[in-house]
Amino acid sequence: MFRQLLRRHFINPGVALFIIAANAGLFYYFWKFVDLKPQITSNFFFSKDSKIYKDNDKIFKKFIVGETLVIALPEKNLKSAVYQDYVKRLGDRIKKIKGVTQVQSLVDGPPSFEAAMNNPMWIRFIDTRYKKSSLVVAFIELDKVGSIVRQVKSILAEPSFRSRKAYISGIPFIIEEIRRMLSHDMKQFMGGAILVSSVLL
Repeated sequence: MFRQLLRRHFINPGVALFIIAANAGLFYYFWKFVDLKPQITSNFFFSKDSKIYKDNDKIFKKFIVGETLVIALPEKNLKSAVYQDYVKRLGDRIKKIKGVTQVQSLVDGPPSFEAAMNNPMWIRFIDTRYKKSSLVVAFIELDKVGSIVRQVKSILAEPSFRSRKAYISGIPFIIEEIRRMLSHDMKQFMGGAILVSSVLL
């Protein structure tokens, strides 16, 4: 009778191992072959028929515009030599990253802070309302977004750079962060599913 109960309520060990192995194989397949990167294209926010999209498309065709990674660097005194040296050193390091085609900042163009404030192009790199931060803008190749974002984060975490707050933004950064979180959640979900299956079986 006891054997009958075992057979009735418990799965054959061979079948259990097969189910666990199948779950593990499914997890490996998702992790290795399924692209979890969100596909955010140029018409993600506006349809191709909208006036905004068409106007933006004309600008992109007339001027070669790449995807940008934006780093905001707060500072009470943007004219400070220490701050400007920090911006220059950071820009120089980011320029060396493979896939970064160009880096622009307050120290990479205008002759002075005052000149930047009076120039419609360079004033975009300054918080014009409070004048408490400026931007470092990196133009990047889209196929290397993940590697570039990781390297920029690594640079900002170095002792010579982490003394200041820095805020990264830009569509490539958002895409990479969503991809990273999806990958993390998928690993946890699949790992949990395998664990639960193992316990129940």
